[in-house]
Amino acid sequence: MGLLIFYFAFLLIGKYAERLRPSVFRAALSCVIVVEIAANAIYGISQNGSVTRSIYLADQSSYQTLIAEQDEEEDAFYRSEVDRQRMRNVTMFAGGNALVMFNSTMQSSVIDFCDALGIEARTNKNGYLGVTKLMNDVFGIKYVASPVDSDTLYQFERVGEDGELVLYENDNALSLGFMVDDAILDWDISSDEPLEVQNSFVELATGHEAIFVLDRYIDMADGQNYAIKIPENKQVYMCIDTRVEEIVLNTPEYTKTFSDYTDHLYVINSSDESDLADFTVTLKETQTTVQAEIYTCSNEAYQEVIDELSKSQMENVVADGNTITGDVNVKETGTLLLTIPYDEGWTIYVDGQKTEFSCVGGALIGVHLEEGSHTIRMCYTPSGLWMGSGLSLLSVVLFLVTMAWERRKRTLAAGK
Repeated sequence: MGLLIFYFAFLLIGKYAERLRPSVFRAALSCVIVVEIAANAIYGISQNGSVTRSIYLADQSSYQTLIAEQDEEEDAFYRSEVDRQRMRNVTMFAGGNALVMFNSTMQSSVIDFCDALGIEARTNKNGYLGVTKLMNDVFGIKYVASPVDSDTLYQFERVGEDGELVLYENDNALSLGFMVDDAILDWDISSDEPLEVQNSFVELATGHEAIFVLDRYIDMADGQNYAIKIPENKQVYMCIDTRVEEIVLNTPEYTKTFSDYTDHLYVINSSDESDLADFTVTLKETQTTVQAEIYTCSNEAYQEVIDELSKSQMENVVADGNTITGDVNVKETGTLLLTIPYDEGWTIYVDGQKTEFSCVGGALIGVHLEEGSHTIRMCYTPSGLWMGSGLSLLSVVLFLVTMAWERRKRTLAAGK
């Protein structure tokens, strides 16, 4: 309000001060505007508190250093994540291929899909929160860089460190495409229970039994601390489907505070035997109790599923611009599941022949393949690109014709 009054008074002086030259007024006004912009920028950065330009660049540099050391052994496409979401698209900023995206043109189907799996998802963005070990593998997340300093993280093994980031590797990360049973086309993600949705994936994709088992419910009260015993050789997940004010989670691998988006899955794993985890919840003023669900997953059952999914994967995957290529040796007729968002803009060729594809789980791409070796080529063209380009070209032509016509009219008028 003070700035509005100041500018209003300044403009009145410029309008009615007879002795004030216009050039002097414009120069003075420009100086005031520049000072205000600079002051606002400095104030904004100082009020942010947790983020500075140097922090962004330090994380980017550390990530690139760590990944460069691993890329000497990698020769195909893979995904990675930075487990410190100071900003959205942090992995893309650092130069990696991410699961996480903040994009104004992001498909709602992708958001709904992540939400159904228990992954943080809001409107046109998602986050690396609530990703189970199974989904880390399915989405091919090969590396996670995190400020957490531990021997393991989310059952990824520590492989390096630089600056404030530690790099963890996932040996079970699947390729961008892998073969599953054709039954996956019936995958329904409409269940309100994320781990039931993942159980359905396991059953349809592999024919194996469900691997996530509901252990118990916890009715959480405000300010209370709850302990969770981690069974030997099992993964543990906590599911909260109602947003609360804050959760402080302490596991053998990490301690984190969650306050922005709290209605998703929480990963509670340990590489040691018989460890304990605990969490403290702060409810909103309108809440009295909120229920949490605790699930377990046998590492043995999980590994059997991953071994099945690993049998026939795309190899030599190259992503270049709007084109993805790769090879796959199909050992048993089924569906090649591509962890790429379904979009009608894709054109898929199998062995050089254009092939129809299906939508899996409302968000991913599935291509039916017969037994044998196949070459896959995918090309993406945004819907409406050619029509939009044609209309733009037509507009340019009409503009030039109009200019020529107007010029001709002026010439004729001058001749008269």
